Amino acid sequence: MGIEGYFSLFIVITTVVALFIEILPRGIILFLSLGVFLLFGIISPEEAFSGLSNEGMIIIALLFIVSAGVQATGAQNPLIYYFLKLTRKSGPRRSMIKMMAPLSVLSAFFNNTPIVMIFGPIVKKWAERLNFSPSKFLIPLSYASMLGGMCTLIGTSSNL
Repeated sequence: MGIEGYFSLFIVITTVVALFIEILPRGIILFLSLGVFLLFGIISPEEAFSGLSNEGMIIIALLFIVSAGVQATGAQNPLIYYFLKLTRKSGPRRSMIKMMAPLSVLSAFFNNTPIVMIFGPIVKKWAERLNFSPSKFLIPLSYASMLGGMCTLIGTSSNL
């Protein structure tokens, strides 16, 4: 391995350490690392920005914007309150099934990435309100969205 390889390894390790100890915001750390690679000629500008033109990345970024818009307008609230109107007496298992069934059906027809983005904070607040541990509901939320996405070709993020 030449000097460029050792230098690249040093920058990658430095980046990982900086991300771990959080000396700066993540975006700035990654941007600075990219800048160092560009400055020293390790990668060309075309290589550096080729990932930004990837169609899959652009679609995922747009889905984040759409999910933020849906959350801001509250368009999903009637649906959520209809399915999540359980009380503490129902117990966590019944509540989990009640949450997972409609989300997996919804995820079969919509992409699962924005489904998790939209419903993640809502399910977390719902679980906290019922004095359940939110961590017991967030992983099943993700699994339900993946299950629904696998049932059809529409909902899977790998098809993007």
